[in-house]
Amino acid sequence: MIVKEILDIMEKIAPIKLVDKWDNCGFQIGNINKNVEAIMLTLDVAEEVVQEAISKNVDLIISHHPILFNPISEITLNDTKGKILYDIIRHDISVYSAHTNLDVCKGGVNDVLADILQLKNTKY
Repeated sequence: MIVKEILDIMEKIAPIKLVDKWDNCGFQIGNINKNVEAIMLTLDVAEEVVQEAISKNVDLIISHHPILFNPISEITLNDTKGKILYDIIRHDISVYSAHTNLDVCKGGVNDVLADILQLKNTKY
């Protein structure tokens, strides 16, 4: 399976049209035609997550929180964000983020939490 096919599945689960205006979700880094053998799911694309992805030969990281949220002006090894981005690109790892769209989609984070809390009469 290639990245594009996985993104198509994610679009069916949590459509990009559901993303809040202030959010920055979707395909953020990588090659849409890359073959995917291993996927890692994570809340945040932190340095430890990327190092684990590298050690486990992960091809695609799917995160809840986007790694690229605010504009960046440089990618260097002088700061944590730059090092994370540098490692992701250098190791040919793709990154996709589903944040507010995964929160509000049918069966998404909000629905799961409402079920756990046994909330009744929830509204969209």
